[in-house]
Amino acid sequence: MDGMHFILPPTAWTEAYYDPMEKRIAEKEAEWRDVPEAVSVLDEARNEISIFRRYSDYFSYAFFVMRK
Repeated sequence: MDGMHFILPPTAWTEAYYDPMEKRIAEKEAEWRDVPEAVSVLDEARNEISIFRRYSDYFSYAFFVMRK
C-alpha cells in the first residue's frame, strides 16, 4: 500500500478555519444564548480555537492519503 502525508501550516487553520469560525461564533452568541445545547457547542468551539492558538507550536493536523 502506497501513501503520503502532509501537514498544514498553522496559518491554514487560523486564516481559513478558526478566524471565520470565531466571527460566526460572535454572530450566533446573542441569537442562541437561550439554547443551552447551542451555548455548549459555541463554548467547545471557542475552547478548540484557544487550545490551537496556545499550543500550535506543539501539535498540528496531518492528512494522510492512502492508495491500495
